[in-house]
Amino acid sequence: MDVKQFSGDKILFHLERVEEFLSTGKSRPITIEFDMTNLCNHNCPFCYGYYNRKENKSHLSKEEAIRYITQLKAAGVIAVMFSGGGDPLMNRNTIDVMEYAKSLDLDVALITNGLAMDAKTSERAIKICTWIRVSVDADNEETYHKTHGVSKQAWETMLTNVRELVSLKKNTGSSCTIGVGYLTTKDTISREKMLKFTRKFKELGVDYSQFRPLMPKWEENKQVDPDPSLDIIKECVKEAAPGYDVLYSKPKYEFMDKPRAEWRPYGICLGVNFTTVISADSKVYVCCHHRGIEKYCLGDLRKETFGQIWERRQKTFTKIDFRDCPYFCRNNPFNMLLWEMKNGKKFSRKGKAVHENFL
Repeated sequence: MDVKQFSGDKILFHLERVEEFLSTGKSRPITIEFDMTNLCNHNCPFCYGYYNRKENKSHLSKEEAIRYITQLKAAGVIAVMFSGGGDPLMNRNTIDVMEYAKSLDLDVALITNGLAMDAKTSERAIKICTWIRVSVDADNEETYHKTHGVSKQAWETMLTNVRELVSLKKNTGSSCTIGVGYLTTKDTISREKMLKFTRKFKELGVDYSQFRPLMPKWEENKQVDPDPSLDIIKECVKEAAPGYDVLYSKPKYEFMDKPRAEWRPYGICLGVNFTTVISADSKVYVCCHHRGIEKYCLGDLRKETFGQIWERRQKTFTKIDFRDCPYFCRNNPFNMLLWEMKNGKKFSRKGKAVHENFL
């Protein structure tokens, strides 16, 4: 129950693509993060959205987004995760574009702070999405004010919208997975807060709660501070029940206790060959950790197609400097597997994966 849909070995469910890449150098991306906007109705102090988001308030038009989604389908993409950037629902066209992606038989998911949701938006999203995750990072209105930079009243609005999602899922028989996220930071690491959060959303009826550590941003010192929350998380996991999982980014927390030399035991980033980011400024970036960093821009969709940009992606990939990257990055778990495969180790699929197309 501790990893499930956040397991890094989901890459093994796409062995044909991995083997194609390892033998030919060609790859077809599996998962794309897609930003409809850099606008946001929250002001999180630890925001990992678009770099300098407040200066770049880009917003994709419906026509642009549909054109890009069409190109992704043609390139062999399997799943599209609408995230940010800013908050996806700050663009009134987002649900329309999500429906279009679904009509192309792409798997669709949504990450949102939940504040801009309304009954109609939720009803449509539930029908489209494989999963929806609401970023909460708090146990009450006071903590929410600190971690999201919004009024304390916004806490109740968010809770109301989560309740609406849960109710719609039950009433429509939807298979969409509804989860909530909790970053462990100086303001949130507390046995009382973490247990209260876990129990609160268990009561609300979501499918899971997820804990994950805070990673340093582009301009910050990449030293990772000790995170004492793992023991508390293991206590929270005991709150799991049928229909409610308590999950956490297990590899990230466990690696914090290992020597730094073991944190990134591979020579190059291989995961970027299977997942990338399209930002609201119409540019393609190597990964979610480098949105808005020109050094890591693959190309501009206003000037070229996604297929053209992807064909020459290695020119940028070879410039990736791990000193610019956070430890325990999103690609890290499957990077380790890919590195072993590149060096001759054989793997096979085992068991089942939850949301296997979302790396």
